[in-house]
Amino acid sequence: MSMPVPIHADDEAAEYDYPHLPGEELDPLLESTLHSAWCHLLVTSARHTLADTDAVVSGNTPFVPAGQKYHTAPDLLVVPGMRGRDFGRYVVDEHGIVPSVCVEVVSASNTWPRLERRYRRWLEAGVPEVYAVHPAQQSVDRVELVDGQIVHRDATGVYSEGMQMTFTMIGDRLGLCCPGGRAVTLDDDPIAWMVQERKRADAERERADAAEARAAALEAEINRLRGG
Repeated sequence: MSMPVPIHADDEAAEYDYPHLPGEELDPLLESTLHSAWCHLLVTSARHTLADTDAVVSGNTPFVPAGQKYHTAPDLLVVPGMRGRDFGRYVVDEHGIVPSVCVEVVSASNTWPRLERRYRRWLEAGVPEVYAVHPAQQSVDRVELVDGQIVHRDATGVYSEGMQMTFTMIGDRLGLCCPGGRAVTLDDDPIAWMVQERKRADAERERADAAEARAAALEAEINRLRGG
């Protein structure tokens, strides 16, 4: 008669589920539907606003600062100059480019020591924009390193150069204001919004092209009459 195999706590460790992610914080899971929804909104919106740039926009991708071997996984990671590149972990020592934005969607289980460690690593790595979104409080902070201390400042209404978006309040809901002036919250469908925004941009471009063609035709007619 075979004996049951004992289950050890180590067998449930994240590194067994994610062997391709050496280092710290090997459990890249979304804690709740609210957490998941905010991560989706951030990544989808940033990919749209940065579509014409050379930046890579990713969510929950492990990031290893220069000179380090351990990673953290921002809920939104923006890396300029990396369009078309693929990586399992973004290691600055391999690619040489510091991310322009890191965003943490703060979960209920997050402890301050863990959050402080993440923020400090990103800021000390030279990431110019670090944000902490608090879904339950409908708020967002810009996180900075001042005299060696982590400082939070309200980021509502502040334009992000790295994301080309602004965190904004729509009633009592935290949202994002993107190119075209359209603001979205978790109540909206960002994909449908992007389709509408793309149609608007295409129509505006077609009107501009038509106006340019009319102006060119008028100039050609004036030149013809002058020549006649």
